[in-house]
Amino acid sequence: MIDASAINVAELLKLLLQLDHFSGAWRSKAEIIPKYMPPYPRPDTKPRCVVKLGDNFLRHSKGPLQHHFWDMYGDDYLTPELAVVALMQADPPFKWVVPHEECDGVVAFEISLADEAKP
Repeated sequence: MIDASAINVAELLKLLLQLDHFSGAWRSKAEIIPKYMPPYPRPDTKPRCVVKLGDNFLRHSKGPLQHHFWDMYGDDYLTPELAVVALMQADPPFKWVVPHEECDGVVAFEISLADEAKP
């Protein structure tokens, strides 16, 4: 049996989410909000556990190609622990794929969806 008191939660999160590595650095900007309420809730709206990054919320596709994706509405991940697992499995939002001034020394091409639509 694993002794949970012997585990440093901050270090475990850093390792699982690869927070000190370039590929996972975007995850350090994500928030897990255990009791999120929308800005204008209806009287029957209940708090949800959501993952938020900037203006985007994490959702789970329930279709044949199941995966996590970013949208303006978030899914309820029920607990912070399940939200961490979802964040581990999620791809970065599109704007985090292109280089930012925070990513020193990274050389990449700027890509926009509008450019792909041109013939």
